[in-house]
Amino acid sequence: METILTVLITLGVISLVGSVWGVIRLNRRVDDLEVARMDIDDELLKLRKELEDDIEHLDREMSRDKDNHNRNLDRRLDTVWTEIHKITDMSLTPKKKS
Repeated sequence: METILTVLITLGVISLVGSVWGVIRLNRRVDDLEVARMDIDDELLKLRKELEDDIEHLDREMSRDKDNHNRNLDRRLDTVWTEIHKITDMSLTPKKKS
């Protein structure tokens, strides 16, 4: 009876030690995953900042291009308007008879 009790106590102690060891390993893995999660969060924040900077840069370039195209269009329309007035003035001016 003492032998069976000793074997059962020994198996219980081994199971308890194995369980504690498993919990310790699991805790280390959780800590490693937490560090990895924080690294991923940092990378996400950095990527988000880069994306926002790129979007702002593209917005500035698009605005600059739009302004440039509007200025070019205004200049062309002014030129056309001037030409129309020249033609209109020429057609309204009485021609001298020779």
